[in-house]
Amino acid sequence: MCEGDTPGMVRLASGAMGTRFEVVIACDGSASHAAQMRAAGEEALALIGEWHGRLSAFDPGSLVSTINREGAGRPVPIDDELFGLLEMCERIRDDSEGAFDVSVGSLMRAHGFRPGGAGEPPSQQGGRGLTLDPSARTVELRGGAEIDLGAIAKGAALDAAREVLLDAGVASALLHGGASTIVAIGGPPGEDAWRVRLGDGPGAPSVRLRDQGVSYSSARPGGVEHVMDPRSDQPTRACQASACVGDSAMETDAWATVLFVRGERPMRMSERLTSAVRIDGAWALAGAARGRIERCTKETCP
Repeated sequence: MCEGDTPGMVRLASGAMGTRFEVVIACDGSASHAAQMRAAGEEALALIGEWHGRLSAFDPGSLVSTINREGAGRPVPIDDELFGLLEMCERIRDDSEGAFDVSVGSLMRAHGFRPGGAGEPPSQQGGRGLTLDPSARTVELRGGAEIDLGAIAKGAALDAAREVLLDAGVASALLHGGASTIVAIGGPPGEDAWRVRLGDGPGAPSVRLRDQGVSYSSARPGGVEHVMDPRSDQPTRACQASACVGDSAMETDAWATVLFVRGERPMRMSERLTSAVRIDGAWALAGAARGRIERCTKETCP
């Protein structure tokens, strides 16, 4: 019998990036396979912890915090993984027409989403705040910008954790960070895909995931928004909820935020990505694989 809450499943969890990460791995019922899958899950969670230590703007010892302290007006060398992540962020910024921008750290601080400086005028307003040098692998901050990767860090960590599990021979698993970004490997035993419900309430859709990821954003109770619109320098939302399905959790994490800010699918959003936006209780789906997102029924989402 595998360890965990459910027969045939190994379940592990840890805290990182201000939320709970969980890994659920299917096993064949033998003690040896359970031990192997548990070891793989522990390695995956340890890697998520490492990504937290690199990407968290709340950890003064992280690489991102180092960049924010030292990168104003001078280039800071970074590793290839973080450079690739920042390059993706800049591409999404362009393709979303500015609705996604990781250089809004000072804006986040001014609005009370990061420690210190709440209520003070932000030192950076709008515009592109990063300069990336591909040849030197450096990043430089401009105009008072600070990096905040809160809209993509969980996805990056989950992508890395998925690779650890695949390298360990895991064929069936589900990983999530705070239930807002979820990654699937294969399907659960006896089924073709994992079914995940997006949000609560009547008519909440579900998504069928197999070797893909989904990210979900929704409005907070009480009308206090937590997502920054870099175009207006204000916390905002343009819909009740949004979701994105794709091969990379980094991409789905970022694009779910874009959809939440814009309330519509940008023209330059790749057809590889499925988008869902909820406005006035109705979901609008788009993208090549939109059939993966389905309205819940009593049979599919009890």
